Parts: sequence; C-alpha cells; structure tokens
Amino acid sequence: MHSPKKTTHYLSKQFFLTSVLACLCAFGAQAQHGKITEGKDPFTKMNSFFRKSYAKTRQKLIEQHAPVIAFVNGGLLFVRKGAKPRWENITPALYTELKTVSHVPLALYVILGLEKEGVLSTGKLQELKDFMGLMTAARKTLKKRSFVNTQQLQDQFTQIDLGLALADKCLRTNKLIHSELQEFLKKSQALIQRNVLAAIAAQIDVAHTFTKEFYSTLDSQEKKQLIVLVSGPKAARKDHAITQYFAKVLNVKGEGARILYTESVFSRKGVLNILGTFLLDTQVGISFFNDKWRMHRDLLSDAGRYYISTLSFEDFR
Repeated sequence: MHSPKKTTHYLSKQFFLTSVLACLCAFGAQAQHGKITEGKDPFTKMNSFFRKSYAKTRQKLIEQHAPVIAFVNGGLLFVRKGAKPRWENITPALYTELKTVSHVPLALYVILGLEKEGVLSTGKLQELKDFMGLMTAARKTLKKRSFVNTQQLQDQFTQIDLGLALADKCLRTNKLIHSELQEFLKKSQALIQRNVLAAIAAQIDVAHTFTKEFYSTLDSQEKKQLIVLVSGPKAARKDHAITQYFAKVLNVKGEGARILYTESVFSRKGVLNILGTFLLDTQVGISFFNDKWRMHRDLLSDAGRYYISTLSFEDFR
C-alpha cells in the first residue's frame, strides 16, 4: 500500500503547477453529474474556452515563425514570411513504381507466410489467383514505365516473374511448401535492395534541388531559425530517410528542436498545427517549469512515477 503521509507531502509541493496544467491539458469532455447537462457544465465550457484560446495563440505562433520546410503528402511545403506557402512534389513516378514492384514479394508473404504447409483453403487459392491476374496485367506495362536503364527494367521483370512462378505452383498443386516460399523471398532480397536504393535516391535528388533553391534565398538569421517537419507513419519514424536528409542540411543529429516528426499527420494544416503546438508548448514549459522540453512529454509523468513508487505490486508477483 502507499503511504498517505508521504503522498500528501509530495502533492503539497507539486499541487499548484500540476493542477493548473492538468486542467489546461485535460482530454475530452468532463464527466457529467446530477442535473448538469452536456454543453452547460461550467467545467466543459471553461475547458472549451481554453482550447479555443490555445488554438488562436498557436496559429499566431505559426504565422510568426518562419521559415519552415514540411515534408507532407510526398512533397515539400516551403513557408517564408511575406510569401505564399509553396508545395513542390518530390515523389517522382520512378519512386512509386519501384516501390510497387517491391511490394510483390511482400504481398505474397502476407498471403502465404502465416499459412500452414500443405493444402491451401479455397479462399487463399482465390486470393492467389486474383493477385496473379494483377501481376500479369502489371507486367505487360513495365516497358512503358519510368525505369531508367535496361538492368533496372530487367529487375522488375525478374521480380514479377518470380512472383508469378510461386503463385502458379501453389495454384497448380493447391499446396504451399514453405521452403519454396523462403527460396522466393531469398531471391527477392537483392532485387528489393536495388529498388529501394534507386527509389529513395530519386526522391532525395528532387528534394535536394528544391531545398538548395529555397535555402539560398534565406538570410543568415532565417537559416538559423529554419525548422523542418517530417510527416510519416509511426512504423517509419526511426531513421526516416527524409529526416536523415534534413539532419545533414541543418547539421543536427536528427529529431529535436529543429526537426519535428509529425507522426500519422498527413495534411498540410495538421503538420503546421504540430509546429504551432511545439512552439507554444515550449514557451509553456519555460514559463511554468523553466524547462523548454517539459511539455513535450506527459505532464503527469513525474507525478505518476512518484505515486507508482508508493504502491505495492506484490499481488502481481
């Protein structure tokens, strides 16, 4: 059990800041009690007022802070004071087409990889037949795509042909042999690696051109203030290629005060709102805690860590 005396002592020192900030950052509507109906609860109205004020101040900070480069929707959004934001596509057709072919072995793995060896179900056989038809149709268009040389084009034929051969064998025998699937994946590895390298090189080359152009227009102070936002899914966050690129541009290690990863936010407005939240929360952290990073982690983390340390977990051992 926790110690009431120990807990009370700690909370007496932390109560003011924690209670104020907890109120400000509470999630969702407050629980309704008694005769108070939703929309009339003064707690809900007060919290809604805070959120509107927060949004206004955040927008003001977004407008005040520039320059910004945001990677979003496959392109770069360039923002500078006094100029209309400009979005440039940095994802050429070659990038998309190379990744699409590299999805062939991944597709066959997710169809077959978790199946037991032996006879395949009717549903799986139909799934394979459907995908085989799509591979066959895609193969016919390869020469019309953006592949840059004979070897690259041949790699795409090889990858799809490997996939067709595996699917055809399973359909003819109605069976899955795991060693054959593993052999297919092994043969696909080098093809995938070459495609991935060519794809990201194509994207970064375009990004490099636009970024150099934008950067050359900035004065020395703007270059010091430049912040980059990278929009992407959670799974791709670690060592994201665009984050790595801009770390070199800004001469920083990676994510931090100048590179923000906006996880699973894919609209231009949403990405810029993340910037505003970062800027405002940094000021809140400095003003309340004399720590610019304090609001970039769970506000309740310190108190939670302390309180959890006062509990007994013997019942779980």
